[in-house]
Amino acid sequence: DGGIKPGTPFEDIPDDWVCPVCGAIKDQFEKVD
Repeated sequence: DGGIKPGTPFEDIPDDWVCPVCGAIKDQFEKVD
């Protein structure tokens, strides 16, 4: 689960977080509409 509770706002996720599924760092994610 990556240590992040469901429903946590993206901005509250630590900058050093890494996706447990794909290994991407937080900076690699982009907001989609």
